[in-house]
Amino acid sequence: MLNKGREEGREEGEFAVVLRQLQRVTGQLPEASRQQIGQLSRDGLAELSEALLDFGQPGDLVAWLERNR
Repeated sequence: MLNKGREEGREEGEFAVVLRQLQRVTGQLPEASRQQIGQLSRDGLAELSEALLDFGQPGDLVAWLERNR
């Protein structure tokens, strides 16, 4: 039970970091995008955290989310 709680805490932390990074790159995130990001697996969050380094505009996030549903 303790391990499950730690795992959930890590996932929440990773989610929060990715959101902060995205907001620095693209500006304020629409709620729909936040919800889609929240549904990503841990591996999906890791992929997004790498991909966002190449984002230059808000549309890049939308396109990435469409490709990685």
